[in-house]
Amino acid sequence: MKKKNIILIIFVLIFLCSSGGLYFLHVHKQNQSNPFEIAVNTNELLTESKEDYNSVKVYQQNNQLIINAKSEMAFFDGAQFVVQTRKKLDPSDVDIIWTTLGGGTEKTEKNDRVIVEIKIQEDGKIIFDKKINFMRKAFDAVENVLEKSKK
Repeated sequence: MKKKNIILIIFVLIFLCSSGGLYFLHVHKQNQSNPFEIAVNTNELLTESKEDYNSVKVYQQNNQLIINAKSEMAFFDGAQFVVQTRKKLDPSDVDIIWTTLGGGTEKTEKNDRVIVEIKIQEDGKIIFDKKINFMRKAFDAVENVLEKSKK
């Protein structure tokens, strides 16, 4: 009798763990598919730029720009920014500049361009200037491991 109860308890625990794991994967996959709060349509795309696994898309909705930064790599969760404008802007008002970790604009075999600077101008004045480091989370993880190993 005890043996049957133990087997039953083990079976129930395995079932609960696997069900919980499947639920977690389902929720995680849903969150990964669209990390952005503000929904946009493809016909609202003003300009975009892609560098390897990383991309920046700038959408225009009425008097605001929605900037979505996304990566196919696991260590970047995505970032979204909203910029208020007084009028509709042209793609030429948006500069998307990719650089390496060292600050160079030329991609080399050992040095990918993983930092993007987004500059937006309206009437000749910069209204948005932001740098996004697509590798930041990976560097933070390595730094945490190194700090823990020192202790």
